[in-house]
Amino acid sequence: MIKIPLDEVIQKIVAQSGMSELEVNAKIDKKMKAFDEIISRDGAAFMIASEHSVKVFEDPATKVLQIKDVHPGMSGVELVAKVSRIFDARSFARDGRDVPFIPIMVQDSTGSIRTTLWDKRAELISKDRLKVGDVIRIKNCSIKENSYTGKDLQMNSRSQIIINQDKLDVDIDAPVAAVETDLSNPTMGSPVTILGTIVSISEPRFYDACTDCRRKVSESNECQTHGKVDSPKTTMILNFVLDDSKGNIRATCFGELGEKLIGETADALKDIIAAQGGENIGLEMLGKMVEVSGIIKENKNYDRVEMTINSVKTQSADEMIARLNNG
Repeated sequence: MIKIPLDEVIQKIVAQSGMSELEVNAKIDKKMKAFDEIISRDGAAFMIASEHSVKVFEDPATKVLQIKDVHPGMSGVELVAKVSRIFDARSFARDGRDVPFIPIMVQDSTGSIRTTLWDKRAELISKDRLKVGDVIRIKNCSIKENSYTGKDLQMNSRSQIIINQDKLDVDIDAPVAAVETDLSNPTMGSPVTILGTIVSISEPRFYDACTDCRRKVSESNECQTHGKVDSPKTTMILNFVLDDSKGNIRATCFGELGEKLIGETADALKDIIAAQGGENIGLEMLGKMVEVSGIIKENKNYDRVEMTINSVKTQSADEMIARLNNG
């Protein structure tokens, strides 16, 4: 199932139907009430779009899409982007041999997305056939959900990579702009920045992660992708509530971001909590002003929106005042 953020569906209805955003939301509310709220707000929005012949998304197989227009669940996607970052080469053992893989980031004028070159495709990097700044056309790929970045591009055996046959005017040295939003009506599913205050913090949780892919390993230290992990990395999950005076949201930091914010390594915090308990952990963060960037998504299990953070910066009172004055 293709997952398109509700905010984007509403904006497409507004653009193609001539209705205002207020009218669209009113129709969504009316539709939910008519169905005695047995359908979700997303479902109601899609029904309104259908009734007004609104094209919510293009068939991925019929045109070259921009990164902002690809969503988890899509397959047969084709896009043109510029390689903006190449990560370190890694490998894992499978069937008695080391399988190399190299994650990369690609970027167009609308955003960036991560993908991974596996096995023979990794030779594009190792044999210097693909480098940062090259323009690539990727055909027949799929889009998967990623809890850190919102979405990943995945290639299969039928996917194609065509190098430097297209031109693309994109400055990869300029960071992908995150839209500044507020919590009265937050932008969903795209990179956003929020300036707010930490008003509540939960006791950190921990898990053991694979040193290659950073995913959680099993109790026997097995990674689903890389097999046995000799020395898994202790990784912290830090949850807190962010308030920007117009609303609040539950935000989550993983790994080094949480360590940076709380000022301790995951291993050290785990030892402190084991010895002293976690009641006082992070109390000095309460009332701290921060600027966070990340992805806001709906958690249907808990019927709430949540934010996964990929960058965080503390703000002093002077910085906050200067920013408000400039705004």
